[in-house]
Formats: sequence, structure tokens, C-alpha cells
Amino acid sequence: MKSYKVVLIFLIVLLLIGCAAQNKMRYGIYNFTHDGEQYQIESYTPPVGTGNNFLVLKKDNEVIIKAIDKGQNGYIDKILAGNISLSEAREIYTLGLQKCSQSGKIEKKFSEKSYRSEDISSEYFLATYNMDSEDIYNKFTIIRKLHMNRNKEYIFIDHLADGSLNEVIGANINIDRYQDTYDKFLKKGVKSGRINKEGDKYIVKDKK
Repeated sequence: MKSYKVVLIFLIVLLLIGCAAQNKMRYGIYNFTHDGEQYQIESYTPPVGTGNNFLVLKKDNEVIIKAIDKGQNGYIDKILAGNISLSEAREIYTLGLQKCSQSGKIEKKFSEKSYRSEDISSEYFLATYNMDSEDIYNKFTIIRKLHMNRNKEYIFIDHLADGSLNEVIGANINIDRYQDTYDKFLKKGVKSGRINKEGDKYIVKDKK
């Protein structure tokens, strides 16, 4: 039996194509074209915990570019092979996920390991990712509620988890316009007990 549905757990990207037993590694793949090149997003997910996604470009079965999204959070963390910058890989990866979503093959679910808030105009999500003891960053997502369910999504990265937005993914907007929104969101999270302020770091607590 085969299923071609692609699942995206909100703030944790998980591609699932095909069926697998619950006690086995799950594998998914999505193909898309960018600038005339055929890329793949490959997903490997263990039965317990989160896995990894890979952005891959092959030519004649040879890997030309390979980059990893550790923790399946929709954000490229490291270049494993090829002559490509992190910023370019992130843009291509985001484009691939957007095309997958537009094709109707993505289901979005909310992750318990992120903090969510909303107002009349928008929904806000924050997730903290700890790659190792020194490498911590926050991913801040804003979903603007538009008419006819045509919502607009903006994704920002706080590279040091210190409360300063450093990068916007997949959109050409002025990041400074959203810093005040991020500041207010962090203060609200700290006050509610869902975000810890540890030194200069803002870290989302697991929801219990």
C-alpha cells in the first residue's frame, strides 16, 4: 500500500511518502525544480523523536549539493556537500517546502514543543532549537490572517536566541518592522511561563 500524502508538523517538517511500520525508520522524498535544476527533499524519521531532512541536488546519480535540516524544523542548518552558501540553500529549501504545500501534499500540525499566541490579525509561533550546548537559535513564525483563507506566513530566525531577529526566510520584507512584535511576544511568553529567560537567552519550555 502506498500513500502520497506529505505531512508537515507545524514548525517541524516531516515528509512521509509510503507506509512503514511504527517501529521502523520512515522515509519520504519530494522532488521540485528550481532554476532548471531538479532538487529533492529527503526525510528520515525514527519511530521515536525527530529525524533529519536533507536538501539534495544530484547529477548522473552523483550528489552535487547536500544540506541538512536537523530536527526537521524547516530550516537548513549545515552544508554537507557542494559549493553553495547557507543562505542560498535555505532559500531553495523554503521554496521546495512552499511548492510541496501548494501541491496539497502537506498537512500542518502544531508541535507541543513550541509556544503559540494569537490576536485578531495574526497567529505567532516560537520554537527553540538546541543543536548542541553552544548552538541555540529561535525560529519565529507569523501567520497573517487574510480573507478567503489566503493566509500569509513569515518566518524569522533569531540566530543567538537573544531576542534579536537576524534573518527572514523566503520573503523580501524589512526585518526591523517585526522586531517590536517579537519583543512583545517574548515578554508575553516569559510572563506566561512558557518561555524561560536564561541569561541573555530566550528558550521555549516543553508544554506539559
